[in-house]
Amino acid sequence: MRIGPAHLLLPALALGAWACSDGTVELPGTARLEVHPSALEFGDVLIGTTATLAVTLDNVGSLELQLEVEPGTNVTACGSGGASTFCVTPVGPLTLAPGQRATLSAELRPVEDQRVVQGALRITGCPGCEAAVTLSGRGFRPAAPPDLRVTPSALDFGLAAAGVEVPRELLLENLGEQPLIVEGAAGIDGAPVRASGAGRIEPGQAMTMAVVATMPEGAWQGTLRIASNDPDGPLDVPVQGEGEPLPRCEYAVTEQVTLGAGEAGRPEVGWVRLQNRGLVDCLITQVAFSAGSAPELLLPRRPALPLRVPAWTWWDLPVEMIVTGPGRVQGVLQLTIDGASEPQIRIPIEGLGAETGFFASPPALDFGALPATCSAATRTVRLWRHSEAPTTLTGLRVEGDGFSLDRGPDLSSGPATVPTGESAEVVIGLAARPTTTSAGVLVIDSTVNDQAVTQRVPLIGRGLDAARVVERFVQLDRAMVDVLLAIDFTGCMTEERVGLANNFDALMRIVNVGQLNYQVGVTTTDLLLEAGRLMYPNHLYGDPFGGRPEDRIITASSVPDPEALYALALQARDEGGGIAANESGMGALYLALQPELLVGHNAGILRRDAHLGVLILTDEPDQTSRAAGSPSDSLDFYLDYYRAMKGVDGKTAFTAVAIAGDPPNGCEEQGGRALAAPRLAELADRSGGAFESVCSADWVATNEALSGAVAGEHRAFFLTQAPDPATLEVSVDGAPLPTTSWAYRASDRSIRFEPSQIPEPGAEIVIGYLPACP
Repeated sequence: MRIGPAHLLLPALALGAWACSDGTVELPGTARLEVHPSALEFGDVLIGTTATLAVTLDNVGSLELQLEVEPGTNVTACGSGGASTFCVTPVGPLTLAPGQRATLSAELRPVEDQRVVQGALRITGCPGCEAAVTLSGRGFRPAAPPDLRVTPSALDFGLAAAGVEVPRELLLENLGEQPLIVEGAAGIDGAPVRASGAGRIEPGQAMTMAVVATMPEGAWQGTLRIASNDPDGPLDVPVQGEGEPLPRCEYAVTEQVTLGAGEAGRPEVGWVRLQNRGLVDCLITQVAFSAGSAPELLLPRRPALPLRVPAWTWWDLPVEMIVTGPGRVQGVLQLTIDGASEPQIRIPIEGLGAETGFFASPPALDFGALPATCSAATRTVRLWRHSEAPTTLTGLRVEGDGFSLDRGPDLSSGPATVPTGESAEVVIGLAARPTTTSAGVLVIDSTVNDQAVTQRVPLIGRGLDAARVVERFVQLDRAMVDVLLAIDFTGCMTEERVGLANNFDALMRIVNVGQLNYQVGVTTTDLLLEAGRLMYPNHLYGDPFGGRPEDRIITASSVPDPEALYALALQARDEGGGIAANESGMGALYLALQPELLVGHNAGILRRDAHLGVLILTDEPDQTSRAAGSPSDSLDFYLDYYRAMKGVDGKTAFTAVAIAGDPPNGCEEQGGRALAAPRLAELADRSGGAFESVCSADWVATNEALSGAVAGEHRAFFLTQAPDPATLEVSVDGAPLPTTSWAYRASDRSIRFEPSQIPEPGAEIVIGYLPACP
């Protein structure tokens, strides 16, 4: 850069007639400055280091230059302690004689990765030859070296027959930013193990390593050493096991599980069955989905391991799929059986997320154990049409030995149409043989919006060589509970809502005593305004339906506290009128559990491993119906749907609580009258929940049955078969109970405890009986 020309003005004394006056004499001269370069590009500079570039200033004119070096944008003087990214030295006044050169030193010390920084430096003080130099550069951080993490951090091969090869699997992850090269693995310190799985793992990726131990006799310990280019060196994984001179387990197992089509939020069920066909116990030491399996696949009854399957018995494991949208779901269930000739089992599982026109109740049909004296049985599956979309039933068939399709819709002349909200009944038969197991499936073909859909209801049953059936239950066996409230917001319910709002601790007493992980969502009985949507507890500061989905769910860690947000949710909006669509509690809960809300506005309210407790508060009979805008008039439809949302455990993982007018005549309360709500009373009763009169004084604070039912404390236990009532025997924690403390209800094959005799949380209930053969 060359800056100039200029003139020099000098004072002088005028001569002759002008001798007495001052003046200037203009002498020719030039002021020229060359700056090189005019822009400094530092390029990429390692964070934590300093890069230096030079700028030269040359006086190429004939005059002395008085310059000023001024740091500009994002530039300070080096050594001054400034916070700018660039610095320069020297700064301040600078004198250059003609022909003289000065060198400025500019530095860049970046602090942010991948961010381009810019600055400016100004040269002033010379009229007509000012200059500016721009500075730019970018900081970068070197890629972190490969970093190996192994899960699990230790391997236990368990107890197995000596000489058997027992497989295990490790997950190897690269937490670094450069490729990880796994060179191999080998047993050291006497470990009888070998491994496969050498290869390259890209940053952020993972691979599995198969590890096999050839079991020696006796207990052993050692180390599996994994070699890689991790700069920390080899990684050691402790390994151990124990070999015994045992005969080997022989078994038969389900080869593949195909699940039916399912909608978001509603589980589809399949069964894995392992039958021990040998003379020794089979010891199951691993049950897990392999790496890469879809997260939509779940084990609702994950067993405690190790699990023994005695000789000539069987073990059933349900598998569920809960999709969040359409698409294929695939995975592999991996079982390890110590002491087996083939200890590693891989069972492919597949399903499909799709819109369905029906839901099946139950979603899985378990005939239970059929004794030799009563080896033939029938069960009913109801296919409820829930979709308003054009839907037809096109096919029904039963697959599996011992099962039969005894009755169902007549499809011989073509597809059948089931009205929305109604059901088609399918009767399945089983002819069981003693000491054998039966597994099958009911296949349901239909069309929805002209798209073919296949749904599947798994069937299982088993034959006993004894006459007596024994069933076992555990009271309050879930550590989590989801509570969903549907509250009547019509004009005369203010006092009741305030009462419910002020008694959060009482309602959640059993939840807190059991230290259950809880969450609470509140909607209303209004099908038009809320339509199943959860209320936003902080609605006073904005939209009553605002916030994120998690903001609409109250938990023990809610801020400022769960009690305050619960009270706010019960004041969510002004009261409304009393039309039928405003007083439809069952319909509102149905809408709250619809796929579009479960993956949207109500996301997170329904957890697979949690008990689902619902509560309806109203002073009117439930008016859920087709006319009010709900899909069905039938109480059975809604009870079956709520249970279907809990999959294979629907009868034990759902309870309903109703606070409403007493059947059959209603009741008088302060300020008005509550009409009888017989359907809500029946819903609570059939689900094993609790009903309380809305007219009772201080009903929430005094009624422990409400708190217990909300938490999942059951007063009803459902049997797989119809018993001969005279042969029933019931015990709790090993103590036989007199018949005055419980009753048998034939309509739903349930044992129901008197309120004062409800088993405590954690209690084991054992019910034995002789079946009543048809």
